[in-house]
Amino acid sequence: MIRFFVCKDVMTLISNKLDEIQTTLSNMNDATIKPSFLYSYSMFESTLTEILRYYLISFPEKLDNTLTVGKDELLSSSSTHNIILSSVNKYIRKYSSKTLSEYISFFKDILSIEFCVDEGMIKDISKIRNNITHDDAYSELLFLHIDQHDLSISYLDIKDYIIYFCDLLNSIHFQIKDVYSKYTYEFLLRSVWNYTFSSPLLNFDNIWEFKQDGILQIKDIKQIKKKIYGISGSEHLLLSIFLQQYNNTLNEALHSFHDIPALVSIDSNNKEKIINIINFFKYYPLFFNGTPIR
Repeated sequence: MIRFFVCKDVMTLISNKLDEIQTTLSNMNDATIKPSFLYSYSMFESTLTEILRYYLISFPEKLDNTLTVGKDELLSSSSTHNIILSSVNKYIRKYSSKTLSEYISFFKDILSIEFCVDEGMIKDISKIRNNITHDDAYSELLFLHIDQHDLSISYLDIKDYIIYFCDLLNSIHFQIKDVYSKYTYEFLLRSVWNYTFSSPLLNFDNIWEFKQDGILQIKDIKQIKKKIYGISGSEHLLLSIFLQQYNNTLNEALHSFHDIPALVSIDSNNKEKIINIINFFKYYPLFFNGTPIR
């Protein structure tokens, strides 16, 4: 299978979320303590969720063995990928509804990473969050006409909690980078290519090379045409899909319609490859057309 996982993309997500939380902290004042805290809490939790979703789609073997797929879902899904995505969302919801401490533990276990968590701090954070979202909901209306000052929430405490969210995200950033560093754009690119082609004639490095700016470039077309002379019709079709993303006139130089087989003649294995290649280009449309890979 193709694992659509790139470590750098996860790093970018975490960095962006950290920037948002830190901006919220910088702009927080006495009047915005509650919304700033709730926003930061939400950003932290949603970052865990997004990473989990991305990871589990790439490593579905980490899903719970007890998960089931309903008949309606099975009949309405056009591909295995959609079923996996639906199963991943169900699996995450099962744990995201638990306490924050349990959700963090679930996150660590699924990604097989380790970082220190201050359970006392997490317990205090959860208590404040529940107080704001549940216990305070009616009291603000009940005492609307009474001049009162809310002394239950400390500005300095909330500041410490938000900083702790940032500390945890930094720890997660470091651990994922350390454990999953091999999952680069080039690793994904080569994995997709090797999944698709087994013929030594279509070895990745026989067809492609990287320019100095890290962008993929096809090698000498005349030499490639000689190399692919003996490949099968299915391989011509699969190769044409990749080349069409790179240059929409290149196929005219390397193939003829005579080389491309009818779909009915393609075996189930190659049909499955076509579906997975389409999914790949759905998420990475420019990998063969201008995106810096290295």
